[in-house]
Amino acid sequence: MISKNAKPQRRSQAERRETTRKKLVDAAYQVLENGGYGDCTIKNVANQAEMTTGAVQHHFKTRSDLLNAVVFERLFVGSGQPVNVDHAPHSVERLCRDMINGQWKLYSDSRHLVTWEIIFGARRDSSVWDAFSKRQHLLFNEGVNRVFYLFEHHGLSKQQAEDLLHFTLIKMSGLGLSKMQFPELDTDRQVELLIEAAIALVKKMKQKNAHNNSSDA
Repeated sequence: MISKNAKPQRRSQAERRETTRKKLVDAAYQVLENGGYGDCTIKNVANQAEMTTGAVQHHFKTRSDLLNAVVFERLFVGSGQPVNVDHAPHSVERLCRDMINGQWKLYSDSRHLVTWEIIFGARRDSSVWDAFSKRQHLLFNEGVNRVFYLFEHHGLSKQQAEDLLHFTLIKMSGLGLSKMQFPELDTDRQVELLIEAAIALVKKMKQKNAHNNSSDA
């Protein structure tokens, strides 16, 4: 039993530093979400976090350092696996549904809006853009490998897996933006239509592969 008079354990300096750093990254994320890339300055982030600009610069020497922290610690968290199903020989319908529902969890999130703020705002800031674009390409390539692995039972090639992922991500990205612009949009219906389109695309790919294989025989 803990004594009522026991003093609360003090956090270490490293723990306090990490808590402050996280608060600043969260504040920068909020500024990006509410005001956009142009508003994400050291001063505005300090105001959002209720700190001084000196406190911000103690943890992030430049605005670019802070934005890079947002990119790697907030935007891409949980994005390494665009689909979340096992490798059992499921049907095309099951695989497409699980894949797209998994993608929609990301593209319907506020991170999608902040990602576009970075895309449009960081093009002239090479220190942010280079890190951001490299991370995006890395995640996409990981996604292609994951989709190829999932549809391996159905004979899709690596190129077909890439085409399928490109097709669904482009549609999903547009739907995410539409949701922000038109809150009344029936996104459930749109996601269902995309699932149907993805199923049709995979079946067409399978038919093409079967035709090519019969021609080679």
